[in-house]
Amino acid sequence: MPKTVSSSEAKSHFGQLVKWTTENQEQVIVKLYGEPAAVIMSYKEYEEVEKLRKREQKRKVLQALDALREEARRQNPNLRAEEAYR
Repeated sequence: MPKTVSSSEAKSHFGQLVKWTTENQEQVIVKLYGEPAAVIMSYKEYEEVEKLRKREQKRKVLQALDALREEARRQNPNLRAEEAYR
């Protein structure tokens, strides 16, 4: 379960919080004026999140390309692939 701290506490104890995230493989939620504003997490976890984000971006691009390809097929039903590439 993530730990929650205020921004002033995070500022005062930043090194300890970073060490805690690394040792416990948990996140620290930093609140600013009582609202969640940032997260401190281990670098290993950050890398995993980035991999997932990139995979999702790639999926969205491929989905958009598929939709574009389908639209081109609808508008040009007799167009062969070789002609389309030209």
